[in-house]
Amino acid sequence: MTKLIHYLLLTVILAGCTLTNPFDKFYTGSAENLICQQEDLPGIYVLMEEISGARPNQELNIDSSDPAATTQYIQATGRLDGWENRFMLAESSTELPGFILCDVVTFESSEGAKQALHWPYAQERQAYETDRQIGDDLAVTWVEFTSPNNELWHDYRVEFIYHNLLGVVNTYAPANIATADYALDIAEKMLSRFENPPQVPTGATPTSP
Repeated sequence: MTKLIHYLLLTVILAGCTLTNPFDKFYTGSAENLICQQEDLPGIYVLMEEISGARPNQELNIDSSDPAATTQYIQATGRLDGWENRFMLAESSTELPGFILCDVVTFESSEGAKQALHWPYAQERQAYETDRQIGDDLAVTWVEFTSPNNELWHDYRVEFIYHNLLGVVNTYAPANIATADYALDIAEKMLSRFENPPQVPTGATPTSP
């Protein structure tokens, strides 16, 4: 009888673990379901709908002088699909980033996501050191550029992986107020979506933000 009770308890515990785990190390849903939304951002932002949306492999373009670079990237990483949201600041502020970009990409495996995270940049970027731990692996970089009105701006990029998912957050702000903290904060909120993906009913079509 004691053995039977122990067996039943173990069965209940294992069943509970299964129920609380949204996906067993492999996400098979739409990247759109995991992308950051306006409520994840530090102020009032509007979604730039015309330049946001799906980023399928057929439309992917790796910034490289090699015409075969995109195909090589897809084959090497096992990229499946992606979604990108671009936001513009819609309030007067001397502290917040002017623009925010979020990407979610799905891969065939966690190893493919890791390869994508460490894929060499075509653009020369500076590494940024942080004590924060986000996801299974993390890379933070930045680059300075000149805006159309000849002001110096900084682009901070946070890239992290969680199982077979890659999350990317870019923030763009004038150099005198730019900080990596906003991108890191948004990345942490995106990670929460990765860890607890929304449950989309079978047969339902995701709604674009």
